[in-house]
Amino acid sequence: MSRVQVGLEYNPVVSEVMPTANWIIATETLRSPLISLGTSSDRIGSPVGTHAYYLTVAKGFPRQHIAPYLSVNYSETNHAINYPFGINFALCSQWDLLAMNDGRRSHLLLTYKQKNYNISLIAVYMRHTGISIGLSF
Repeated sequence: MSRVQVGLEYNPVVSEVMPTANWIIATETLRSPLISLGTSSDRIGSPVGTHAYYLTVAKGFPRQHIAPYLSVNYSETNHAINYPFGINFALCSQWDLLAMNDGRRSHLLLTYKQKNYNISLIAVYMRHTGISIGLSF
């Protein structure tokens, strides 16, 4: 597993391409959480061109099929720190359900996973629907 990821995010709704990066500072063990540092476009609904910078702590609990996380996030949108959090539910080997809050609003993501891609159906603000597609090369 690579501990550094660099990529691009494309948002076709606003014709935006933004860099994204993530560094896994500490990998998860039986007793300690994963810790990562990264940057991506700011939360859903933020102005075009705004970035977020975050430190995330996550821990999986395989017997319960859950993985909660908590982040400390600096948002360029409102020039403030917020605290995104969520919990991922492993429904089966290819399906996950993520209940999350981006520090202001809540969302649900139902994700179908394969080796080189994933597709998520999103309930944005718990009111609007969307789709996200992730590819790896």
